[in-house]
Amino acid sequence: MRFCKLTALACALLASHTVLAADAASLGTTLTPLGGERAANADGSIPAWDEGGALKPGWAYGQPRVDHFKYKDDKAQFTIDASNVDKYAARLSEGQVAVIKAFKNYKLEVYPSRRYCSAPDFVQANTKANVGMAKIGADGWSLAEATVPGIPFPLPQSGIEVLWNAKMKYAGVALDMKALWVMLSPRSGGSDWIEAGSTQT
Repeated sequence: MRFCKLTALACALLASHTVLAADAASLGTTLTPLGGERAANADGSIPAWDEGGALKPGWAYGQPRVDHFKYKDDKAQFTIDASNVDKYAARLSEGQVAVIKAFKNYKLEVYPSRRYCSAPDFVQANTKANVGMAKIGADGWSLAEATVPGIPFPLPQSGIEVLWNAKMKYAGVALDMKALWVMLSPRSGGSDWIEAGSTQT
C-alpha cells in the first residue's frame, strides 16, 4: 500500500513538472517572452507581436535611435476631432471625449499599432525560470520568492500576481537625468508657481 502511495505521488510530481515545462516552453513561442499574447486579435486592430524589435540593424549605443527606427515613416491613418469624436467614442475614455469636444482645435492623430516591446535576454531567462518557482507569501500579498530582474508570474493565476508583475517590471539597468525640472501651476486663487529641479543618476 505504501509503495502504491509513493508511486502515485511520483506520478503526480512528474505530471506537475511536465505541465510546468510546457508552460515555460510557451514563453517566446505561442506567447511573448514575458507572457503576453503573441498573436493578433481577431479583427487585426491589435497586430501580432514583432520579435524583431523596433530598430533596424546597425544601431549602436550612443547613436540616436530615431535614425534606425523601423517605423519613423509611418503616417497617421486618421484624425479624431470634434467633428467625428462620437464615431470613435467607444474606443476613447470619457475624459478624452470631453477634451476633444471642449477644445475645437484639439485632435488625436491615430497611427498604426505596433507591438515590439521586449526585454534583454537575461530578463527573458529569469522570467522563464519563474514559472512554477515564484511564490506569493503566506500573508497572501507579499512576494516571497522570484528571480529578478524578470516577470515573477508570466502566466498569472490571480490578481495579486498581476500586481507584482507590474511592480517588478524591468525598467532598464540605470536612469540618468542630468536636469530634471518640474513646474506646477498655481492653485486656484493663487499666482505662485511651484518649481523644483534635481539631478538623478
